[in-house]
Amino acid sequence: MTVGEIIRAIKEKSGADVSPQAGDRLICGSEQAPVSKIATTFMATSEVIEQASKEGVDLIITHEPTYFTGPDRLDWLTEDPVYQEKQKLLDRTEINIWRFHDYMHLAKEGDLICRGMFQELGWKWDKQNIIGQGAGFKRFSADIPPVSLRELTASLKDLFGLPALRVIGDPDLVCRRAGLLPGGVCTFLDYEELPMEAMEEERLDVILCGDILEWTIPSYVRDAAQMGMPRAMIILGHDRSEEAGMKHIIPWLQPLAPEIPIIFLESGDPFLYL
Repeated sequence: MTVGEIIRAIKEKSGADVSPQAGDRLICGSEQAPVSKIATTFMATSEVIEQASKEGVDLIITHEPTYFTGPDRLDWLTEDPVYQEKQKLLDRTEINIWRFHDYMHLAKEGDLICRGMFQELGWKWDKQNIIGQGAGFKRFSADIPPVSLRELTASLKDLFGLPALRVIGDPDLVCRRAGLLPGGVCTFLDYEELPMEAMEEERLDVILCGDILEWTIPSYVRDAAQMGMPRAMIILGHDRSEEAGMKHIIPWLQPLAPEIPIIFLESGDPFLYL
């Protein structure tokens, strides 16, 4: 199969109605290029590209941008030294990169990133109650076995290989209902109140979130906790709150290219903790 044939098969299976302006496009390479091995990843970093080359991969399917802005714009980068070095790496390895973003989040069968995260977390993915494409977050909530905020945080550190997590709330709070607000969901400036509304509508004890604006949901949860109300949040960061979706997408992708090996390459948490 060629790069273009694989892209068209993914779009058809997703069934999403995606804007032509979306970031889901061939970032580099050619649709006519033959594919012998595929890698999925959260972000095509320079290390991921190097590893893909060593593994014999010729198509990387990435979720997030390769060139540092949402739409992977190049107009500001032509003289940038970081871009130039990364482009040399891509020229040398001859790897094709396609971005799989909106077609994942808006798939007709539900948000495929969040479904993968539910699998990683061991939460029940209930299609009737969770899957939906509205502005709310009903599809991101789950009943979980009772666990203290302290214990939940420790288990998440182990699961995602993190030395520390930022947490708001009483460490001894018993959490029974959790919500996943991944990636940039908590940073929508045109709908700042949305995470707080989701927390109350879904009766959430704790939210696991990606990126944050400190004056919105963190401030809300802190005030609630200071007033003795059972509210808490754990800040995973963008990568750790979504990357597992790219690992668990492989069984969904494999039937589209049954003769082509597909592997997952972890880009990982981008931070050092000093």
